[in-house]
Amino acid sequence: MTDLVPTEDIERIVGVARHSIEHWGRAVSAEQTVYILHSKACLARGGDLCGCPYSEALDKGIEMARWNGYVDMAVPLWVSAGTGRLLPLMANPRVGTDEDGTLDDFLATDVQMIHFEALDDSQWYATVKLANGELWQLNFGAINTRARGYARAEQVS
Repeated sequence: MTDLVPTEDIERIVGVARHSIEHWGRAVSAEQTVYILHSKACLARGGDLCGCPYSEALDKGIEMARWNGYVDMAVPLWVSAGTGRLLPLMANPRVGTDEDGTLDDFLATDVQMIHFEALDDSQWYATVKLANGELWQLNFGAINTRARGYARAEQVS
């Protein structure tokens, strides 16, 4: 069951400042408790934080084996699509794929640069350079290359 922690305490407990879009957490071994620091965007939505997908995932419990090495430290969080449970973001970047192997999710933290470019009306790519120097390239396209696709960018905070 998710319990709300006072706003003035949660950043101190988790150990990081509130992020604009990422949820962060800390599994405190001495208390056998996981704390969630909700993102600024989550707070801006208003309403009960217990209804946030991250809180709902925590209500399902955690898989201790997946948290080994990530206890008693601040970690970015994500919700497993397979189990619906709360997990520490272990890899940077995290690359999720669908059952057929196509890209479903790409999440990178500590990014130095992102370059997004349209090749034509139905194909785009993004180059992501991580702070450690790794380069990743993501390719996007419409299934029907004769159909005009779309790409949008929006500042959210």
